[in-house]
Amino acid sequence: MIKAILPLPAAALSFALLFSPFTTAATAAPDPNFMLDLGGQRFDPLVDPPAATVSRDAGAQLRLVQFSGPIQPDWLEALDHAGAEVLQYIHPYSYVVWADAQQVSRAAQSVPLR
Repeated sequence: MIKAILPLPAAALSFALLFSPFTTAATAAPDPNFMLDLGGQRFDPLVDPPAATVSRDAGAQLRLVQFSGPIQPDWLEALDHAGAEVLQYIHPYSYVVWADAQQVSRAAQSVPLR
């Protein structure tokens, strides 16, 4: 079930925000259409995620998932079906979820995550 919650302060997320295991550093320039602004840091999570936010821990924790474009309702349902708890939208095309790496991996099989 997808739950609506109060907005999460960016500062509270900054220490625990984790990126999908599918994001890897690339040599490409950041895409302005996918730039996030969190806690005063502006970045494209696929190109230059802040080092403090990247974790390889597979356990359940806060994770940032970013879609490849405008979010479709069935994409959120796929996250929910995979076992991820959708918590908060972050512009552009992103959600903070509570999930483990396997749940994000399952969702990525059916939705276009970056």
